[in-house]
Amino acid sequence: MIEPGARRLVRLSLLEAPTDRERVWRVAFRPMVGETSAEGSALKVLVAYNILVIALPPAPRAEVAARRNGRTLFLENHGNSNALLFDGRQCDAAGGNCRELPSRRLYAGNDWRLELPYDTPAEWRVEVAGKILNNRY
Repeated sequence: MIEPGARRLVRLSLLEAPTDRERVWRVAFRPMVGETSAEGSALKVLVAYNILVIALPPAPRAEVAARRNGRTLFLENHGNSNALLFDGRQCDAAGGNCRELPSRRLYAGNDWRLELPYDTPAEWRVEVAGKILNNRY
């Protein structure tokens, strides 16, 4: 338990050696609800946190393959680690009308199907193991 205004450090340890494919967990930190000591009405504010824990393999790589069918884009990650696609955008052929595209973490072995607004290439910034690339699909 942590008192109001206090802090506590939490250490998570991987008890097994890393494998050739990443492992992913969500760790939840939830409040414990106790009794209220107020005589009248009282207000409790409860905050919970979820954190994403990723154990990377010794040589992490994301191999995002793309194929298009008109405005439908199919992305598949054939690598051993996740790729975070963010700051996505696509512009029309004239380049004057651009739209933001959703962000997504594409885990190893997963795919993503997305309907695009235009027939032109879509661009995302892609983060893999702390390195950021600009990709066009």
